[in-house]
Amino acid sequence: MNTKTSIQALAAALGVLALAGCSLSPLIVTSSAPGGDIAATEIIQVVPAIIPTETMAGRCWTHALSVARADAWRCITDGGAIYDPCFTSPANLGEPVVVCGIDPVEGSSGFVLALSEPLPAPQLTGPTLPWLVEMENGVICRVMTGSRPAAGDQAAAFACDDLAYLVGEVQQGAIWTAQRAEIARSDQGFVASEPAPVRIRTAWQ
Repeated sequence: MNTKTSIQALAAALGVLALAGCSLSPLIVTSSAPGGDIAATEIIQVVPAIIPTETMAGRCWTHALSVARADAWRCITDGGAIYDPCFTSPANLGEPVVVCGIDPVEGSSGFVLALSEPLPAPQLTGPTLPWLVEMENGVICRVMTGSRPAAGDQAAAFACDDLAYLVGEVQQGAIWTAQRAEIARSDQGFVASEPAPVRIRTAWQ
């Protein structure tokens, strides 16, 4: 799925809560102009506030590998497509409703996964890290949950729209940073450029 390198306004069906400041109301998020100065990394928690109308059948067998959240899951449709993360919607007061395919970059509210079996028991460890980030220049990078190339002794953590990768760990502070590297496969294995620091404009958790 192609991703636009500038953030579009989110669809009204997608609730997004900004962690910066005190507001906990759903709001529509747009990106700052790429290349503009960053005062602080914007941290956004994605929440499916409204249940989508599209439905697919499937199941969730473990917590999401992309983000450590009690309401985030790794799921598979009956057709064999894996989605990570999927989220339990707080908009439903009865049985849990799991929403997959949310994309805050493209403004997609995703679809409801009609569960064929109950959700697993919660078992969470580790800090909450982003599963989607926007670089200072507007390039979008998505966390990798499958096989990953490496730059030296650092495995790629995010695949970016410019075909580069973020390697190692995201460093958190007022302005979050990461290490960007270009990685290609050769007859001798992976060949990587020297990682260079980049600043993160927006992080979705």
